[in-house]
Amino acid sequence: MSAIAITGINSRASSKATAPNGRESGKKVIQGLCSRLQFDSGRSLLPHMKEANSGPAALEKQIRYLLGDLCVDWGFCIPPADADRIARSKRLEADEFAAEVLRAEGMFSEYETKWFPRIKQRFIERFGSSVSVEDF
Repeated sequence: MSAIAITGINSRASSKATAPNGRESGKKVIQGLCSRLQFDSGRSLLPHMKEANSGPAALEKQIRYLLGDLCVDWGFCIPPADADRIARSKRLEADEFAAEVLRAEGMFSEYETKWFPRIKQRFIERFGSSVSVEDF
């Protein structure tokens, strides 16, 4: 999986939580960092876009948020070129999205019995079984 560099922490993420073992909870610390993650190339996962409330830009933004969640939650921090290609899709099915994310990580979706259904389920929770520009 790709390496990431965190460039800053927003105010919501700076509140610290303590896990039962007395250590700081990593989940609380990284909440909201999706917009601040930068990858090996130095490009942000969520590039500065005009406020997108409808159309292709809105769909792209929402897909980038989902990709950011996959990175933060499970370490699937795919290369920027792959994130761009996936996010700019005009229509995506849950199976197709999961396969594309795994492919970008160098994995084979047909053999990933653990990750394929988990990524697919995250997509379904956010968009349903498919999403297209017309939905925005």
